[in-house]
Amino acid sequence: MKLLSAALSSFILLTSPGLGATEAFAQVLRSAPVSGTPVVPAVPLHIPAATSFTPTLSAPSLALPSAAAPRLAAPASPAAVNAALPARAALAAPVSAAVIASPVRAAVNAAIPAAPEAKPETALATLSANVETLGKTAAPSQGALLQNFFTGSRSWGAVNAVVEATPGSEQSGRSSLEAPATPESYEPTAVDSKKPLAERKAAVAAIAKFNTDAAKASLVRVGEANPQGGAEDYEVHRAAYKALAEGYGEVRSLRAVSPEHKAALVKSLKDNKPSLAVFDYDDTLQKWKEKAAPDTGAALKAAADQGVSVAILTDRPAIQDGGSPTVIDSLSELTAEQKAAVTLAGRAGAEMVQYDSKGRDVVVDRMPGWTDGERKAIDAVAAIIKEKFGTAEHDGKSGNVTEYGFFQLLPVRAPQSVLDEAVKVATLELANRGMTGLHIFARYAKSMDDPPYLQASKVNKVRGMNILRGQRAAYERLKDLRALGLPAKYAAKALSWLKRIPEAQIPAAKTLVVGDQFFASRNTDADMAKAAPGALVLSVGAKADPRLENIFVWPSEGHTATQEILGALGTKADDGGFNKKATIGLFLGRTLSIGSFVLTAIAYPYVAAPAVGWATFGTLMALGPLAAIATGPLNGALADKFSARTSMTINMVIRAVLAMALPTFAYFGIINFWTLLIASIANGWALSATMTTETAYVRRIAGKHQNAVQALISVNFVALQVILGLLVGIGSYIDAWAPTTPFLISAIAHAAIAAPLMWFTMPSDKPAGNAAAKTQQKAPFSERAGTFAKKYWKEALITAASIGSYAFFHSALPIAGALFYWVLNTDTVKALRAGEFREVAPREKEIEAALKDKAGEDTPETAALKKEAKTWKGRQFKTVLYSAGQAVMTYPFQNFALPLIAVLLVGTAGKGLLLGKLLGAMYFGNLIANSSQAALPEIRLPLVGRVPGQRIVQGLVLGMAAAWVYTGLVPGSILAAAAAVAIASGLMWLSGRITNKGWIKALGFGLAGIALPAAVWAFPALIPFMDVQTALFLAMLNYGLFVGPSSVSLGIYQQGNTNKAHLGKVFGTGSSFFNTFNSIGYGLLALAASAFTPAFPAMFVPMLGLYALGGYLFFRAPKNLPGLPENSFKKNEK
Repeated sequence: MKLLSAALSSFILLTSPGLGATEAFAQVLRSAPVSGTPVVPAVPLHIPAATSFTPTLSAPSLALPSAAAPRLAAPASPAAVNAALPARAALAAPVSAAVIASPVRAAVNAAIPAAPEAKPETALATLSANVETLGKTAAPSQGALLQNFFTGSRSWGAVNAVVEATPGSEQSGRSSLEAPATPESYEPTAVDSKKPLAERKAAVAAIAKFNTDAAKASLVRVGEANPQGGAEDYEVHRAAYKALAEGYGEVRSLRAVSPEHKAALVKSLKDNKPSLAVFDYDDTLQKWKEKAAPDTGAALKAAADQGVSVAILTDRPAIQDGGSPTVIDSLSELTAEQKAAVTLAGRAGAEMVQYDSKGRDVVVDRMPGWTDGERKAIDAVAAIIKEKFGTAEHDGKSGNVTEYGFFQLLPVRAPQSVLDEAVKVATLELANRGMTGLHIFARYAKSMDDPPYLQASKVNKVRGMNILRGQRAAYERLKDLRALGLPAKYAAKALSWLKRIPEAQIPAAKTLVVGDQFFASRNTDADMAKAAPGALVLSVGAKADPRLENIFVWPSEGHTATQEILGALGTKADDGGFNKKATIGLFLGRTLSIGSFVLTAIAYPYVAAPAVGWATFGTLMALGPLAAIATGPLNGALADKFSARTSMTINMVIRAVLAMALPTFAYFGIINFWTLLIASIANGWALSATMTTETAYVRRIAGKHQNAVQALISVNFVALQVILGLLVGIGSYIDAWAPTTPFLISAIAHAAIAAPLMWFTMPSDKPAGNAAAKTQQKAPFSERAGTFAKKYWKEALITAASIGSYAFFHSALPIAGALFYWVLNTDTVKALRAGEFREVAPREKEIEAALKDKAGEDTPETAALKKEAKTWKGRQFKTVLYSAGQAVMTYPFQNFALPLIAVLLVGTAGKGLLLGKLLGAMYFGNLIANSSQAALPEIRLPLVGRVPGQRIVQGLVLGMAAAWVYTGLVPGSILAAAAAVAIASGLMWLSGRITNKGWIKALGFGLAGIALPAAVWAFPALIPFMDVQTALFLAMLNYGLFVGPSSVSLGIYQQGNTNKAHLGKVFGTGSSFFNTFNSIGYGLLALAASAFTPAFPAMFVPMLGLYALGGYLFFRAPKNLPGLPENSFKKNEK
């Protein structure tokens, strides 16, 4: 049957220039394989004589015209078609004839104009006609139209589906007569609050494109829907009314936000305060010409006290001009402190006023007013307006010329047409006199019994907004100078110089605008919104033009409304439980611990290696993390169980005790493999426990400032490494001291200082999830031990066998593998792998809802959703694996390979100094990157202005770069120091552009730098001007530049995706994996060290192979870590 249909269609195609044939042919090719009973619809056609069988349809054709003049066959009548349908239905009983609307098809149908009565009669003519049709079709529908022309998809409104698709195919069960879309058909989607906002706004846009009265009525209904809805309902309301205004010329005011939406806006203003808040005065802060009330002054100061720059921008003058009160008069009853909290912009910004700390005002910037010639031109134009349109008087005046504008009253109740014509005449007449670029408008007074007026001004509120957003730092520096005693008479001159200092404009996203006139002719405050597109704009005048971006109508009006808004700005933001005291204590305590760690990390290799040899030292390093592997989940559970004070104090005490192990063994003369192993295991556990508890508690004490605190922690660690190792050269002191002195210093620092500090600064409250949990009766110890043995007997046997294997293989690898297998099978790790400890992301909820809507479906879309859901659920465990993978490529190299390299290069005399400097170089690269990642709050410095905390940190880092090069790398060279600052600045700029996703992907670039010293060492003639030490310094700088931020990025990602109640368990498990992979890395390096003599540079070869594989895996890592930034580089903020 399909062959017969194809043959018939081919015949029609060859004998007709009409598109109907091409559609029939393409439809045959696109049909699904025939199954069941194929059906050819019985559609009556009037066929003329065979000699002139050349039917031509109204669509283009690729067929050549026939010799005979083509003529249209008489179409089948509707009655004939309807008569045929019952027969068709009887033949195709299994196929539903229900009319199914197609949104795409309907959109195209709505976009295509009616077919002309006269049909083109040649292929060229039909093609030209339909090109014209395509040009008139809306862009979103052109694709579907082209598909219909050239691929044979069914025509709408025409019975040309020659072959019915079989059941189960794409078009199975559909009638070729599809219902056209209407504006009403999109309404349910537009008003459905459960639909995604993008889908709802797309429906509004589809309605607007109909451009009919029905569409207009539909937009009105959509705009009026859901008056008590939330933020998304308001955006649909805005979109509908904006479409009404732009497409139909009907401008309706936005409605007031609902109580729910208002509460959300208040919370946003409280927790995410703007940098700048600009308020109109009349009918906003106070009623027209009313003096500021005490509660207004208090509210303005409270907002300023919370770090918001508060400004008043009004059309009223600051300097007396006529009988109207000045805005300075309106603020006269405020206290000196309240006045000093506000920047005042009178006459729309033409007159800028600043108060000093004693409340004394001074005009610090003033725009030049009208010249005498301009005043004469204004008088002439005012006379023309008065003569042409008439006038009226109010308070004895029919017009007036002020410093920057003029107004002319028009007749009372003059129609809008008169106002519009007056604007045109005034614009033309003023332009003829050389006065262009003015702001000219006509509007009605508040009361229709008062005369309307024509007004022209050389300034509007755009000027004031540009000053307030673009010159904040200049005004703040001026205030500092005045506080230091600068006389008021010099303030204006000082400001003119301060404005020359470049400064960044306050972003619109950090700007709040509040006013009352945003609609129709009363729209003077709209200029504030237009000057900062994207700013949050709040109308307290009950109305707002929907075409203004991001504007909302407040449910209350005037003074009452602004008090509510200022109340939110003046309320302390929710800091998410930020504990300032604990955070300071944490930094002080960890600074002592890090300093001690730097000393012992340099000293330990040179205590252990001479006693047992370098290969055995590698084994010691591999065995050191074993206790941490086994107890990682336990450490995490303890962190979740105990308070921060208890847990961190215990850790500090334990570290003090363990630091005394080596001095004690040395005192008794028993430094050997086993005593070193005990010290290594004990210290490995202590370090792991401290890292676990600290990481778990950071989120609990940092609250909303988690990212900033985490960034400072990373900077704190590496800065101390750089200062002590690279600048101070602490390694030289360690070379000179007794081998165990650093361990004594560490013990004293932890016991006498760090432990008491933790006790008195850390919070004593337990984690919320466990504090609220009910106390459960524990089973007897014997019963719990039996349960444990029964559950983990297999893992215990494997671990025992691996320990026994050490006597034969002298390798820690079997033990590390066995413990890793044991940890992998614990309940905690199983729960982690199942995603039970994760913070459920909003995207997960969206996927869950989508799958619920598509329950029972098995389509590519549902399969993709399930795959994405699985990725989200497993992201925590994969982060643990990536963190452990990074560890195996970094820590063994730092703690085993570098000490060995230092000995090989300089011998025993200067080994500590070189090792300290190599580690310092690595951490310096880390510091350059971390300082650019540290998103810290601004700090306002007197005279300097507002400086981001990040810039202060970066300045200190650049100072370190200059000091390192000048004192060590190129001693005494100022030029080299300057070059180092320039290079470090460039690296900081680049680092600041990279997102967490980019750092994770770029880990391989840092690892690849090790190839430089490998090449210089193995082939000295390759780069003759560079020695191995210099190559190592550069390699370690590059190494740290990428390795540190990658680790920080993974840590931030893990913290943000973990439920607070389970932080300890997650990071405890992560610690086990971290130490397992470290142990494996140490074990492998130990084997390599024993296989090569000398160990380096030969060991670089397998290391570079491992690094190449790791770089590839990390480059692909973001595919398994959903929720990371979309791009590897940050986009510029506007």
